Amino acid sequence: DLLVKILFELGKGTRRLKFDKNGLPIGFTDGVYKTVVKDLYGTAISNVTRDFVKEHYGIDCEVIHNGIDTDQFTPKGFLIEEWEEQKRNGKKILYSSGRIEGRKGHPFLVEASEILKHRGWNFVLYLGGDGVNKKHVQNMVMRKGLQEDVIFVGNFPFEKYSRAQRTADVCAVPATGNEGFGRAPVEAAASGSIPVVSEIDG
Repeated sequence: DLLVKILFELGKGTRRLKFDKNGLPIGFTDGVYKTVVKDLYGTAISNVTRDFVKEHYGIDCEVIHNGIDTDQFTPKGFLIEEWEEQKRNGKKILYSSGRIEGRKGHPFLVEASEILKHRGWNFVLYLGGDGVNKKHVQNMVMRKGLQEDVIFVGNFPFEKYSRAQRTADVCAVPATGNEGFGRAPVEAAASGSIPVVSEIDG
């Protein structure tokens, strides 16, 4: 409990840069504690989080570990038609969401795409999200001649994000460490896609 309290106090001043669609900085996110509390919507991912939030913010939460809305993330529902058309033409659809920054492992995903292409796989990898390493990863894609195989799609609105998880054959989460087990692989599995994750402590 003491460690969580210390981290939340430190988190009050911790902010990340926000970027517009062109990758230019437009300000800062809320502090970590505001982001966490704002995103709870009555659920917490652990007993420690639930107790802390109840004590300090008066929010009573139900503990759901990596809880997701299975009415939203389900194999049944609307798909991304452009991706479906590519599947009908024999391509496998790979999708990866999340901020494009160091610990998310996107360069490894580009390396893997190069290997798959050399092995004759017919696929498209859609990279969602934005972040500080986006330009570096885009340059990697250019150097390796993967412009038709790796497509940057940016941040999707929530409804389209759930369509992407549902439409993709594989959802790749190549994190390199320093984070917990996130919801993206659970959302992919609930949507009927195959999640592929790194073997990290989280």
